[in-house]
Amino acid sequence: MNGKMSIYLNGKDNLVKCFDLADENHTKYYGYRVIKDEEYGLRMFIYWNDSKQTSDEVSWFPYTMDKKEITDFVWGWLKKADIGERPYDGDGTYDRGFRFQSDVFGDCIKGCDDAYVAVVVTPQWFYYGK
Repeated sequence: MNGKMSIYLNGKDNLVKCFDLADENHTKYYGYRVIKDEEYGLRMFIYWNDSKQTSDEVSWFPYTMDKKEITDFVWGWLKKADIGERPYDGDGTYDRGFRFQSDVFGDCIKGCDDAYVAVVVTPQWFYYGK
């Protein structure tokens, strides 16, 4: 996938598919950073390059992770991330979900000023309509 991607989904199988798409640009993952701010909320930045290992803001993995390993890691975080109380809507239901973002190789994803970030994953409630 050599292009911009912003997908809202739920479930581990769908997370695997998102990494399949992003994997055309990034096949190895070196570290992550979790950020929470008012504008974009809670997000995990996942790094495709380890050339910035001097940064104190990034938690570097003790080994390079492949797609399966990073998917398991992110899925574990998504299941436990605090996204607030489940919204109530009488016409449907909500389940834990996520937003998965990636951009053209080397470009910065909106809300992230670092070109070494491969993907940004945001935990959020996923709505199922009637």
